[in-house]
Amino acid sequence: MRVIFDVKLWTILGIILGFVIGFDHPDAPTMLIITLMMQMTLALQGLKFDFSDLKNNKKEVLLCFLCCFLLNTAITLITGLLFIDETALWYGWVMLSAVPCAISVMSMTFYMKGDMKLGMLGFSFIYLGA
Repeated sequence: MRVIFDVKLWTILGIILGFVIGFDHPDAPTMLIITLMMQMTLALQGLKFDFSDLKNNKKEVLLCFLCCFLLNTAITLITGLLFIDETALWYGWVMLSAVPCAISVMSMTFYMKGDMKLGMLGFSFIYLGA
């Protein structure tokens, strides 16, 4: 039963399925959504929140917000400048810079043995701000 909750196993399985099934499979978007829902559910297992958590981590949550919308956006746009001659690619980089980080925030917090509660608070605040 413990294997079912191993996020590393699901990540590796997802990568393998991506290569086997391919990314242009008609059901790929549906499978991706289901996988992301399962991964997020497993990542949040055992976390409990209340308003004091946000109050105690105000500075860190604000730092997450600033890093996402200032630092990450700047790095993405600077990288996209390499493709400015290709209009479609440039627009893709601009779109990428406007979107906050997704599920990978919680996965990387887990892999790096970070503070899951703070990761989720920052993640939630970023999405509420977006």
